[in-house]
Amino acid sequence: MRGRAEDCMLALCRQLSDDWPTAFLQVFEDRSGALVLSFDRTCAVVEGDLSAYMQNLAKNSALVAEYHLAKDGIQWGLVDPETQA
Repeated sequence: MRGRAEDCMLALCRQLSDDWPTAFLQVFEDRSGALVLSFDRTCAVVEGDLSAYMQNLAKNSALVAEYHLAKDGIQWGLVDPETQA
């Protein structure tokens, strides 16, 4: 994944920007190498069911399969207390 991380992040950015035009903020790699998908919590509530979308993305997305991504249940749904993202 390391060598393809940038390609993966760009592809995720494109898809999430299209699907969540105001709620999606960014994709970044954390210190452990995990990809973090960041959304504005308030905008996400208005745009749709983010939890259901992410569950579907994790299970059925060709992008997730192509890059061999996996859901991390421990970090799933965390909210940054400072940014509320």
